[in-house]
Amino acid sequence: MKNNGRKFQVKIRSGADNRKKLGLWLTFGVSLICVVSMFCGVWMVGDYFLHRPLNADTPEGTSQEETSKAETVETPSELRQKQVNILIAGIDAGDARSTNLTDTLMVANIDMVNDKISILQIPRDTYVDNAVWTGKINAVYNVGNRDVYGRGINGLMNCISDKFKIHLDYYVLVNLEGFRDLVDAMGGVKISFDEAFTLKVDGKVWEFKEGEQVLSGKQAEVFVRERNSRGGDLGRVQRGQRVLVAAMIKQLKSMNKGKLLGMIPTLMEYVKTDVSITDALSLASTALAMDTSEISFDMVPGEGVYINGQSCYTVHLEPLVKVLNEKFRANMDPIKSGDLGLIEVRNTTNYYDNNGSTVDDVTGE
Repeated sequence: MKNNGRKFQVKIRSGADNRKKLGLWLTFGVSLICVVSMFCGVWMVGDYFLHRPLNADTPEGTSQEETSKAETVETPSELRQKQVNILIAGIDAGDARSTNLTDTLMVANIDMVNDKISILQIPRDTYVDNAVWTGKINAVYNVGNRDVYGRGINGLMNCISDKFKIHLDYYVLVNLEGFRDLVDAMGGVKISFDEAFTLKVDGKVWEFKEGEQVLSGKQAEVFVRERNSRGGDLGRVQRGQRVLVAAMIKQLKSMNKGKLLGMIPTLMEYVKTDVSITDALSLASTALAMDTSEISFDMVPGEGVYINGQSCYTVHLEPLVKVLNEKFRANMDPIKSGDLGLIEVRNTTNYYDNNGSTVDDVTGE
């Protein structure tokens, strides 16, 4: 099935634009900021930041448009008024990087029937066997097997939809170079720590004080990038990124329109998506009406394992199916573990099997 051509690239225009058109773009910009920031926010930050913005052209060195989207990827028409799923990907690419790996992957589910938003993070090393030669999902975007799901954004959507049995209606590709600028445009992110601690990133030690404080863009970058002291990448997700994204969501929901408008140029420079203006307005209206107690995070259950010399993350099928049925297929027929396209290589610990939390749980409010 061909892509519906819903791509856009927003640029803030001069006063020569007529009032009606400018008003539409500004309204759209505010809505997209809320949707994208709430869904991906700082969770999209990986070990490296991009060095150039994504735009309407295919990023150099990738094969984004080479694969078609499978017919079964998008939500069936009879369910589109009940739920929508958005794939959000942060790409490790740029002038100093040439791997074009999807360092961070998430699926955001908007459940209009139950008034909930569920965010599923897929660890970058998740094992997807023959979908790509490395076996890891983070390489599908750039070098996915053409004979299986393909590559590029459509190949990645094909892979995730089939492996996890999740329909994907839209995608958002985020250039994370502007993360610090976005945080600074917000006036920093207010966050409270139970105790003082230090983090070391790029050879520099950063001190974080006990109690409530406002993190600058650079401090926020350090907080979500550092992983050595928090149990590696998986620990960073739960004890770093999840804490900051919850705080960011709270803050975004409390901002007035003027503050949000001021963030538009920063955000628009670093985002590429196929969400239409009409759909973005509708999704934003729905998302902003939901209480933060109904916005939840789950990381795919599983554990680390070495496969063919590669450090991978293997899923635990039964707890994964439970999460998918409860939060991502709530308006659909339930599935069983055998329906998934994933392989459970090993199951020796349940440490990451029950890791769900809401924004309120994380922020303690």
